[in-house]
Amino acid sequence: MSHNADVFLGDRPQARNAAIAVGLGLLGIVILLIVSTIVGVIGVTLGFSLGVALIVGSVFGQYIGFLGLSVTYFRRRGFTRDHITSYLGVRWPTLRELGIVIGGYLAILLLSLVIGLFVEFLGLETAEGAERQVSGIENPSPLLAVGALALMFFVVGPCEEVLYRGVVQGRLREHFDAVPAILIASAVFAVVHVIALAGSVAGAIVTIGILFVTANVLGFVYEYTGNIVVPTLLHAMHNSILLIVLLYGPELEQEAAVLAPALLTPLGL
Repeated sequence: MSHNADVFLGDRPQARNAAIAVGLGLLGIVILLIVSTIVGVIGVTLGFSLGVALIVGSVFGQYIGFLGLSVTYFRRRGFTRDHITSYLGVRWPTLRELGIVIGGYLAILLLSLVIGLFVEFLGLETAEGAERQVSGIENPSPLLAVGALALMFFVVGPCEEVLYRGVVQGRLREHFDAVPAILIASAVFAVVHVIALAGSVAGAIVTIGILFVTANVLGFVYEYTGNIVVPTLLHAMHNSILLIVLLYGPELEQEAAVLAPALLTPLGL
């Protein structure tokens, strides 16, 4: 993957570079928590329902904590807008890259099914994520579904991918080979999702492990295409299918029975 990194390489040793990359990934989730909490409290104070306040808080948290941090990081490195676009590889996906999005999703689905069977065979449990709230919604309106999908494609997908693939993996890629860069970035991405999990410690560890595997698919897709839009679409598509299954499970009982074991991993939620 070409990030035009040669222009921006410094003299920092690998250990420091890795620490900076990991630190950025962790800082992003801290900022998200702070911003989303403040905005959520303000929303409730202004009379918004708790659900609406949480969603609005999450939107602001993602944009400021993930996208805002990413832009600030690039600016501090002296990147211009064109440099940022080139570094991330922001461009319209080709038909071939759209095919890679579909292939990537099928890979996540297959890996999730295999891991799910393995976890069931060992008698392990997974933690609960946002699906415990989503699946409890009765008679969801089409407007809710449209809003949820818009949230995935215009907030969660781009914000998380820019930070964890574009910044964290991209920074690591400047001083590491592809495999360690993808593995470290995926580990950070998986670990920060612990904030969305509920249940036992063992269940959280299993779920983080599942997230780590699926995150590696996103990382590989980015490495292979060099286009941040590709893992963004894959991430958003994965989450969107998850939401549709959770919201309309009763109406899609047969489909949900096949898809749910692979999709009940709260990737990006």
